[in-house]
Amino acid sequence: MTPSAPYQSLLLAFAASSIFTAALVPWLRSLKTRKDVRVDTPDSHQTKVGTPSMGGTAIVLGITLAALCIAHSREVLFIALLTLFFGMIGFLDDFTKATGRDNRGLRAREKLILQGVGCLLFYWLLGRESESAGVVALPWSACVIIGTSNASNIADGLDGLAAGLTCLVAASLGCIAAARGEYAIAVFAAAMAGATAGFLLFNTRKAQIFMGDTGSLALGAGLAVCALALRCELLLPFICLPFVIDAMSVVLQVGCFKTTGKRIFRMAPIHHGFELSGWLEWRVVIIFWLAGLASGVGTLYVWKTALGQSSASLL
Repeated sequence: MTPSAPYQSLLLAFAASSIFTAALVPWLRSLKTRKDVRVDTPDSHQTKVGTPSMGGTAIVLGITLAALCIAHSREVLFIALLTLFFGMIGFLDDFTKATGRDNRGLRAREKLILQGVGCLLFYWLLGRESESAGVVALPWSACVIIGTSNASNIADGLDGLAAGLTCLVAASLGCIAAARGEYAIAVFAAAMAGATAGFLLFNTRKAQIFMGDTGSLALGAGLAVCALALRCELLLPFICLPFVIDAMSVVLQVGCFKTTGKRIFRMAPIHHGFELSGWLEWRVVIIFWLAGLASGVGTLYVWKTALGQSSASLL
């Protein structure tokens, strides 16, 4: 596989995702798969009522098409299968919300069980072949995959937020993969970056379509599996710092409220808290994107510097 393969994957995924999303918007509108706004969001989000959801279908299809067309790799096939599996969990949740009598979709326990099945799938396909496979491998992989998937899901609350952050994280992982000569994984990461960038054409304010859990759960799982395959999952929290901050704000808010009856933030996730503080939605998104760019570039710089020092010490 040539070093140019990730760039080909990036462009193909961008084009495919853009075309799929453009076709999906009117079709979903005709099916009336509209998103109802959750009650635990700022009042300004009431203007989003009626926007079609499940747009993550276009992202996942774009990623899969580009990655499998460019990289004829067993490893990429396995990563794509797991990403598709988590996308199916999200699709089931979105479909339940769109057709059910309430806005809750799948229960948290049901999601967790299905995500656990997905982690077993990952271990069976990839984890057991790893040099580090052992007693700790499965629970560790499960924590990374489920944690990242749900963090991505939490961040999907503002127009363009989750898609933009995923694009930046995927680009960082693609750089790490390419630097290591792992071009198959670089192709998949580039496909994620390209597909989310293509989707952003329709997802920035005012969004014509939302990715829904179909996209957010799949994208988080895809990022986690790429990091695990590269054995750089310890870098993931730093590359994904805005995701981590958003998710931790929910954990802290819930934990504090249950123990003391008080809230730390005006609203969680914290991106909604910023909105209640008077920030416009687009401003919050831009700040998070800049934070994601800074955390990605900073982590890559530290990683490259440490790698260079390590290589020099071996000489």
